[in-house]
Amino acid sequence: MPGKYKNINELKDDLHMLSDIEFGYKDKKYFICPVNDNFSAGEIYKEPINFDSVDELIDNFKIQKQYLKDIVTEINIYAR
Repeated sequence: MPGKYKNINELKDDLHMLSDIEFGYKDKKYFICPVNDNFSAGEIYKEPINFDSVDELIDNFKIQKQYLKDIVTEINIYAR
């Protein structure tokens, strides 16, 4: 359901359900996709970064020099 996340737990729930997520932040589009028990994430049309777990992704994925966990309520969800 498009919109915004209210908190980090909503994002974690989507990731644990292995949902593909497309979102925007400051006029750029990003994605998170489950791939073979891992997660691939990054800016659309650029080289993705792979993470071994939900927690690793949440703690280490940076978007425009900010950690995803710090801006989760600011991203605009396009698809999940």
